Amino acid sequence: PTLADLLERAVPQNVDSLRPLVLGLMKDLVFRATSHEKDAMYRAWIDHVIHLLPIDTCVEAATACLWNWAVGDDLAWQMASHERLWTTLSLLPSSTTSLGARRNLLSTVGSILAACTTRQEIPSLLSSHASWIVSLLLETIESSDDGDSRRRAVRTVRCLSTCTGGRDMLER
Repeated sequence: PTLADLLERAVPQNVDSLRPLVLGLMKDLVFRATSHEKDAMYRAWIDHVIHLLPIDTCVEAATACLWNWAVGDDLAWQMASHERLWTTLSLLPSSTTSLGARRNLLSTVGSILAACTTRQEIPSLLSSHASWIVSLLLETIESSDDGDSRRRAVRTVRCLSTCTGGRDMLER
């Protein structure tokens, strides 16, 4: 069985404690994988990761897994057009997200947007999510006590300002 199968077939009384462990393994495997392996893992696991993303005990490992995928331009480009991913990310409560999860979220969003600005194209799906994305970035820059989070948000705003679609997102 695959790691994702473990999540599906877990005995109900064990599933809550098993989820973060399996996600942690998935995150580590994606981090160490080659580009080809990351692509295969993305296709096999993305729906499971998105499903577990809103669960408090899973959010940090799930956002880390997403970030590990997003560092590759081709996967980041695929992620940019994944409606369920962006809808789920938009629902994460910023006030209850741990510092690690918030940093991972900022890095995931930043890596995906950087890949888009490199291609000088922002998919329309991302434009439709511009409001919460820009709010996340600006809120982080203006009010975060964490310098690393602020740096990640500023870097993403700088990337957005380099292409027309990104500037359009910032102006909304």
